[in-house]
Amino acid sequence: LVGIGTSTPDTQLTIAGGSVVDKDAISISGFNGSSIEKTMIRMMNGNRNFTWGIRFGAVRDTSITGGATAGDAFVVNTKVNSGTETERFRVSKDGDVGIGTTAPLARLDVVGASSGSRPIFQVSSLSGFSTTTRFIVDGSGNVGIGTTTPYDKLSVSGNIRGYAGNNNGGIYFDNGGGVGIFSLTRQSTGAT
Repeated sequence: LVGIGTSTPDTQLTIAGGSVVDKDAISISGFNGSSIEKTMIRMMNGNRNFTWGIRFGAVRDTSITGGATAGDAFVVNTKVNSGTETERFRVSKDGDVGIGTTAPLARLDVVGASSGSRPIFQVSSLSGFSTTTRFIVDGSGNVGIGTTTPYDKLSVSGNIRGYAGNNNGGIYFDNGGGVGIFSLTRQSTGAT
């Protein structure tokens, strides 16, 4: 066991920081004398196959306003065998999170086509050892609530309740140009 800053290491490498507040225990830089493109750490499982693994670290964030020197992003990449290394996850300099995109345009930006029966986005609940899908966005952009097979832009299995603070709620349909074609509303007693 190796200890830096400690005489009692409890892992293969244990680094103990100094007593100065807000100082890093370790700093890694990929500076090559002229530019810093990326600084990555590779993790592999026990077979030590260097063509596999997960790499994570800082890369120059060229997707944000301000150009290539504006800041760094945190990324996670994966690679299997001799295939192409693929970025899976990114946190930009501005704190935007991207999954399936190197240029997230929102606080959470998920990009990707469904693969077979796999949706783009899914929220499930866990009870014991079983999961139940509560919300899903499939590869066509259809949204399902209470169903894993949304057939339209919004498919709901269960009741829907609308409520407004003045006790007036409703469902409105228009022709896409703002012209109403059907509405179902409830008005409070005495409303006109």
